[in-house]
Amino acid sequence: MRFDRGAASDASQMRKTSGQQADIYGERGTEERGAIVPGLEREAQNPTGFTPLEKSSIQTSTGEALGGVNAGAAGEARLNAMRTRNASGFAPALAEAARSTGRAAAANAQQLNIADAELARQRQDAARSALMRLYGIDTGQQLGEQKTQVEDLQAQLAAGRQGWLQNTLDTINTLANARKAFKG
Repeated sequence: MRFDRGAASDASQMRKTSGQQADIYGERGTEERGAIVPGLEREAQNPTGFTPLEKSSIQTSTGEALGGVNAGAAGEARLNAMRTRNASGFAPALAEAARSTGRAAAANAQQLNIADAELARQRQDAARSALMRLYGIDTGQQLGEQKTQVEDLQAQLAAGRQGWLQNTLDTINTLANARKAFKG
């Protein structure tokens, strides 16, 4: 084999390029982490569910629906009392409608709190998963380029071991071994 300075030079250049690319991935990862990670860490440590505006909107919608149902029941009871000219069942029916509305409002508030806590837990899990994936992406690309850099260095060293001097030394060693074998 002959000494190939071009191969050694190419391997050296590829090693440098791989090192530069690893640095770029490292810098890019640092920049991205600086923009994304604080929000993810905040969400992982202090998860939030619905915003106050969303909660208020849900409670208002629920209250409007329950109020409409209660008003309808009260109107129906009054109409029935006027038709039959018997108001004796009117007051207990209205009281039961009000109690029923209160129970429904409490159940809806409880469901809203449960949904809020579940949403907060889901957001926390998503933030933690995203943080774990980010760590793997940041380090994975950088380590891949660093591995390529090592492979390029090995190729450069292998190219340097080839050539006329190496071949001459191999030839001298072969002749010396043959001479020893011939004498021995």
